[in-house]
Amino acid sequence: MANTCAYCAGDAVEQCSMCEKPICSDHTQKALPYLGLGEMVKSIWQALWKAPGTLPALLMDPGAEEPFCPECVRINSERRVQEQRKFFYIALAALVVCAGVIYLLIRFL
Repeated sequence: MANTCAYCAGDAVEQCSMCEKPICSDHTQKALPYLGLGEMVKSIWQALWKAPGTLPALLMDPGAEEPFCPECVRINSERRVQEQRKFFYIALAALVVCAGVIYLLIRFL
């Protein structure tokens, strides 16, 4: 017996990646999965040490999209935006620290 979609009476063809509800093709929305900053740094670090040749592919390939239900696609996008902001602020802070160190070195040497 086929699963029924959680949003209509249609047959479910996929399952939500986040909440695992059965969803039909009409309610399926494809999106990139959530990737935390720690997971991203860990993946890059492992690629650098184990297989440096795969680093360009790791950084440039968009990755596989996963199916999400309508509620979870919104939650997933909010989490992705939060991680992007966190990465931006960390990169901005690192840039300010580097610029400050350079300024101090030039000023006092």
